[in-house]
Amino acid sequence: MAALLSNPRFAHAANQGGPLMRSFKEASSQTFKSGQLVYLDSSGTALTAMADAENVCLGIAKADAINVTTGHSYIPVEIIRPGDELEIDVYLGGADDDAAETQLLQNFALDVHSNECKIDLNTTNDDLFTLQAIVPETDGETVIVTVLPSCLQYYVGY
Repeated sequence: MAALLSNPRFAHAANQGGPLMRSFKEASSQTFKSGQLVYLDSSGTALTAMADAENVCLGIAKADAINVTTGHSYIPVEIIRPGDELEIDVYLGGADDDAAETQLLQNFALDVHSNECKIDLNTTNDDLFTLQAIVPETDGETVIVTVLPSCLQYYVGY
């Protein structure tokens, strides 16, 4: 079995040239880690870590937040756009811990624990991801997903 990831990573960028990189100021008191999924607040100015069942996503943080209330850092972000594919681990601890072919093209939610973002196959409301493929040799514990276009800040705004 392949090594599990701690956070999602780009498997395939649908756009020529790869992922779009931009930097944004972190929101106050953020503790997200590099690789975690993030979004911009409603003002479009403060980068925030995604939580369980969140259904708005900007992209993948490429640096750790510094957890301050003033003097916020700019954090580089790989922007997720429609059609981009991510490789992500499956949340373990529910009734459904391994992806099955019968779940392909179904929508599922995000699970976040201890700065790790995973797909939750047990939650079919609060949809964020569409399951596209199962990564071979992972026993269904790692999958390829796309983010629903209606959940992408790049696509729909703030």
